[in-house]
Amino acid sequence: MTKDALRVLVVDDEAPLREELRSFDWSVHGFECVGEADNGLEALAFCRRHRPDIVITDITMPVMDGIKFMREMRQELPDTQIILLTCHSDFAYAKKSIGYGAIDYLLKVTLTPSELVQALDKARQVLQKNGMRRRDAIEEKRWERARQLSMLLSGKRNGAEAAVAHSAVYQFLTREMNCKLPLQFASLHVDAKADVWMLAKRALERQLGILEEQMSFLYLPAMEGVYLVFADHAGSFRSSMTSEKLASIVEQLRSLLEEQAGLLQDELAICGVTGSSAAAPEQVEAAMAAVMREQQLRFYDRTQLVWSVQDEPTQWPDEHQKAEFYELLAAHINPLNTGAAQLRSSLVTWAFQHRLHPDAFKELVNEWRREWLQDAREWPEFSQMSKAVMNAETAEELAALLIHEMEFVQNNERKPRREIDDAMRYIKSNLEKPLTLSIVAEQVGLSAHYLCRLFPEERGISFQEYIKQQRMEMAARLLRTTSLRIYEIACQVGVPSYRYFSSVFREYAGLSPTEYRRQRS
Repeated sequence: MTKDALRVLVVDDEAPLREELRSFDWSVHGFECVGEADNGLEALAFCRRHRPDIVITDITMPVMDGIKFMREMRQELPDTQIILLTCHSDFAYAKKSIGYGAIDYLLKVTLTPSELVQALDKARQVLQKNGMRRRDAIEEKRWERARQLSMLLSGKRNGAEAAVAHSAVYQFLTREMNCKLPLQFASLHVDAKADVWMLAKRALERQLGILEEQMSFLYLPAMEGVYLVFADHAGSFRSSMTSEKLASIVEQLRSLLEEQAGLLQDELAICGVTGSSAAAPEQVEAAMAAVMREQQLRFYDRTQLVWSVQDEPTQWPDEHQKAEFYELLAAHINPLNTGAAQLRSSLVTWAFQHRLHPDAFKELVNEWRREWLQDAREWPEFSQMSKAVMNAETAEELAALLIHEMEFVQNNERKPRREIDDAMRYIKSNLEKPLTLSIVAEQVGLSAHYLCRLFPEERGISFQEYIKQQRMEMAARLLRTTSLRIYEIACQVGVPSYRYFSSVFREYAGLSPTEYRRQRS
């Protein structure tokens, strides 16, 4: 059963008919029978709990008949589509019944699978049309609210003007979103380059729209790559935004990228930030601003799902901490006495334990480099590396840059980065397996994001293009030297889709696999 299958409830007091419908092959047509009921009251309770997309219901039933059931449904769950089951063939009666809110009706005595499918498809079309309209209306309202909130938050204020502004923000939340105190804010932060962000933004926002219905919260775009997440205890949501709940949202967004966007998730970093609860109107704006600020500690760990504004703030190193850092590096300079991975881990751990501000860590590294190299440094290369240090996006990347320079100075020659050599060896040895940035990066001790950036710098080719190149070279060798069938070769080089393998190989060799083998035999 696919996750997009529409959920159907069957309501009828006749057990044989329910059994007949139970045997219908729902999944083949994109539906799932999620439950049964033998009267309208039982069906109404089920719908309140599970909210099916479609209800197939009899009219004449005990306890609560189908007409009264439909009236209640139209009031409480107007989006659920209803198909009537009736013994009456009289058109006037059926027309009257449909007037109560059914999308179609079926005659029990002559019911066939094709008629059932036709009615279900009709309900599906209405659901899709209504869903699109509702989503468009929701998104239009969402962006208008985001625009209004942005205007209220913009500009610097002080004194009496600030008090008025704080009140305006609170009134906006109570008026536009029916929020009530105490109000807790959280946020989602997405880091990505502009081209990647454009590809992922729509999918992320669509998934957020689904999750806010399922998990009782509301989100608003706050700025590029930052979304505010609202939850309250007493207002329209009647829920709190716990760290566990926010982590679940982040996990599902990451899963979405992995499922729908291929390797795109390796070029994005998503995390949540939880804030304190605002118990008074004048606290609301400050609580909101706190979760919107960038969390500096993410520089040290891009894998953590959720951070808190109450996490210990980052700081600048004192003289004692600088001395510790110099001693840590001095022990490994000449020669490099420990493995690169171990030293990199030690540097990152030390900086994170002291909660160093990322800019402070970068300046500390460049200060140490100036003293270490002294007159031996060549200015163009030193300046270029200094810029790379200041542009490092993670602590791991910063440490890797420093270690690479140490190895370069020690050996007096530029060598390929050890991590890239290790990555290339792993790829060549595992071409038949799934190979993603995350998998390979874990093997060589780098983050997927950094490996994605580093690979083309070192090899002049992207990570994905390198894998494709190696797979096609291996495929060409197997075509020349073995009698394996083409689909067997495709599996051996990690491309189990025969059609896709043939397409990629033709792009590589200018010939189909069969033509290539014939010419090279």
